Order: sequence, then C-alpha cells, then structure tokens
Amino acid sequence: MEETLAVAPDGQISLTDPDARAMATRAQHSGYNVQSVVDAEIHLIVAHEVTNQGHDRDLLTKMATQAKAA
Repeated sequence: MEETLAVAPDGQISLTDPDARAMATRAQHSGYNVQSVVDAEIHLIVAHEVTNQGHDRDLLTKMATQAKAA
C-alpha cells in the first residue's frame, strides 16, 4: 500500500473506486462537485447541478429549493 501511495500522482488511493478522490474543504478546489436530489418514492432524480465549488456547505438550500419547485 505504501508503494502504491508513493507513486499515486495526487497522493490518494481509494479502496472502493480507483477514480474517486477526497473532496477539498477549501473553496480553492479545482474539480467538479455534482449535487443531485432524488425523489424517495419514485427513485428519480428531480434536480441536479454541477459546480466547481470545492465544498457543498452552501448548496443544500439551493438544491432543496430546486427540488421543491420540481
């Protein structure tokens, strides 16, 4: 595991998904963050949004509003 981590280009290893990466906790993150809202009864996505904001702390209200409108 140490050898694999040493050669990983971003210093991360996911044991469940090789493409997964830890989400940054600062806003200076370069990458994508996908938010989705799923209807619990019919199991369909009712709202979604892709952002390059590195954290999702400010997105709950926005997504809840979109879901309610849908």
